[in-house]
Amino acid sequence: MAARSDQCMSTCIVPFFMLAFISLFFDILNVISLLAAPYPGAGNMFSSDCPKPLEATLRKNTTIFLKDAAVNGTAEYIIPANTKVDIPRNLCSNAWVVANVAMLLGVLLDAAATGPQQFRLTTARFVSFQ
Repeated sequence: MAARSDQCMSTCIVPFFMLAFISLFFDILNVISLLAAPYPGAGNMFSSDCPKPLEATLRKNTTIFLKDAAVNGTAEYIIPANTKVDIPRNLCSNAWVVANVAMLLGVLLDAAATGPQQFRLTTARFVSFQ
């Protein structure tokens, strides 16, 4: 196939263009879903620390043990049912930043692969009609 460049030009470009375009499409959808997410969202895309409390209501009495309490180092404490509590959560980390950078680099790479293929595809069509 490599020795017959005229046949390769028309048969190899279309599948590669379709693959690159589909990959670019799904990468763009991933970026849009990341930007539309309420938490951590676009504001924390490159942040390795984004704490946010999660509000929850306890369904039943819950016992917790306090460290460094005045009574023998630990103390029991019962939180009654239907108490609203804030649970700390932090979805951002160094892996989050690396994943977002890799996703954006993937979009750029797919765009770089799709753009020249579009030009080659139109050139191949033009040459095949003459």
